[in-house]
Amino acid sequence: MHDFFTTRSADSMNVTGSQSHLAAVADPRFLVQRVVDQALSYASGGPLAWERRAEARRTLAVPLIATPADSNGQFDVENSIPAIGKNIGHRGIGFFTRHPINSRSTLVWLQTAPQSLIPVRVDLRWCRKSAVGWLEHGGYLLELWHGPPWPADVVRAAAQKSWHRVSPDL
Repeated sequence: MHDFFTTRSADSMNVTGSQSHLAAVADPRFLVQRVVDQALSYASGGPLAWERRAEARRTLAVPLIATPADSNGQFDVENSIPAIGKNIGHRGIGFFTRHPINSRSTLVWLQTAPQSLIPVRVDLRWCRKSAVGWLEHGGYLLELWHGPPWPADVVRAAAQKSWHRVSPDL
C-alpha cells in the first residue's frame, strides 16, 4: 500500500530510503495530517476515502471548539467559542461560528475519540457572513499545539458558556 503522507513529506524534504519515515514523523504537517485523518474517521464512523483532486477536502459537519489567541498571542481556554465544522483537508479547515474571531491565530479542537480533543493551531485567512447569519471562517492548519494541557471537559464547558452569550447583530 502506498503511504501518501510519508512519501510526500520525504520527497519535499529530499530524503530517501530508511530516513523517509523519520523525516515524515518530524514534519509538523505530518502530525496535523494524521490528526485530521483521525478526526474524520471518528466523525464518520469508519475508514476514509479521499476525493481525487489537487487538494482533497472532506465535509466535517461536527461540533468544534475554537480558541482565539489574545492580544499577546496567548491562548486562554476561557475565551473558547463553539463552532460547527464545514470542511477540512490536510492543509486547511473551514468552520462556522456565531461570534467573530478577532485573531488570525486560533486553536481548533478536533475530536479524534470519545474523550479526546486535540488542539491544532490555525492561521485564519478569511471570514464572511453566511446566508443564515453565521460567520464562516477559513484558514491553514499549521501545527499541533503543545501548550499547557486542558482537560476536554474544561474546554467544552468554556465553549458552552460562550454559546449562551448574546450574539452580536450580524
